[in-house]
Amino acid sequence: MSPVASVRFPEVNEKLGLGLGMDLPWGEEIGFQRDSGQGDSITPKMKKFFDQYRGQFNYIFIAFQPKNRNRLNAEEYFEAYDCLFAEVPEIKARAFHQTILNMGTMENYRKGEIIEFTNRLIERYDFKWIVEDLGLWSVEGKSVPFPLPPFMTMEGLKACIRNIREYQENLLAPLSVEFAGFTEGTNFYIGDMDAYDYFRIIAEETNSPVTIDIGHILSY
Repeated sequence: MSPVASVRFPEVNEKLGLGLGMDLPWGEEIGFQRDSGQGDSITPKMKKFFDQYRGQFNYIFIAFQPKNRNRLNAEEYFEAYDCLFAEVPEIKARAFHQTILNMGTMENYRKGEIIEFTNRLIERYDFKWIVEDLGLWSVEGKSVPFPLPPFMTMEGLKACIRNIREYQENLLAPLSVEFAGFTEGTNFYIGDMDAYDYFRIIAEETNSPVTIDIGHILSY
């Protein structure tokens, strides 16, 4: 597979400035809380945080944390997400870190349910882009503790490109691909391709916007 020499990426017309990225689990002090009576919402610590730093952020992205691991139902998240974004009406630009795309896998898996679920959220919350680490988030349907890098082989590279293209064709918001994490002691990878070349080829072949996590770069 040869690189594409004359790729032109979309021009950025507006710099968003300082953003806020949040990983909000369910049932923790900082995150979402279940309430069958009053409705799901953010925790008091989250409300205090927003009050303290109000007006300092120009955009926000949240990382998907499953409320129910047995099914994907967008409606189950509406109450909590409605509460979150109602708390920060001044932040107009929103993005979504979708942690179940599993773009690094070589397995065949049905993406339709994931795409439909994600598009429901995009439509409701006007997410400007979707981002996810280029990695393995699950193996044979079982989640891994931390996303593993993709297979660093030519076959793995081709699989990543196929997965990315399918999501690009079907998601209602642009997909930004994030450089994978290579943290020693917490994950491992298979193959010997150079990660920088690997990621460059993916960006060129898919014409995808990219996200650079400095921690991931340093880990490699």
